[in-house]
Amino acid sequence: MLTTKTKTAWNAVAALRKYVQKIKLDDKPLDDLILTALAAFDVNALERIQFRVPGLIRKLSIVSRQRTDDALVNLYDWFVQRGLSPGESELRAATISNEYWDTHFTITEDNSDGEKSRGCDAVRKRVQRRRTKRDALNTPS
Repeated sequence: MLTTKTKTAWNAVAALRKYVQKIKLDDKPLDDLILTALAAFDVNALERIQFRVPGLIRKLSIVSRQRTDDALVNLYDWFVQRGLSPGESELRAATISNEYWDTHFTITEDNSDGEKSRGCDAVRKRVQRRRTKRDALNTPS
């Protein structure tokens, strides 16, 4: 799709250049500008790179998720440092994450029968994963 759009844009700029030449508009800076625009639409380079894009997108999504997880755990830690309970900290971190980072974490509120506690399992798992990694790094070999 990107290649098709690029080819369309290249054809439009080429048609503009042809029209400028047809009306005999002798404007060297304009012609140079059009040639520069045409050179920017390197369709062959786009065709070569398009096969690498899916792998790049996968890599970027992993990086993005890691950064979001780090920010989420840092947010959780910040709430705990201010004296909130772990459950309340999970709930607040998850609420902010759902609102601003477009996550869809399930938040558990207190239940009257006492079976469920306030918090978020997804945040709890990320906090535990980070602590496990940190402990592994700090353990002498």
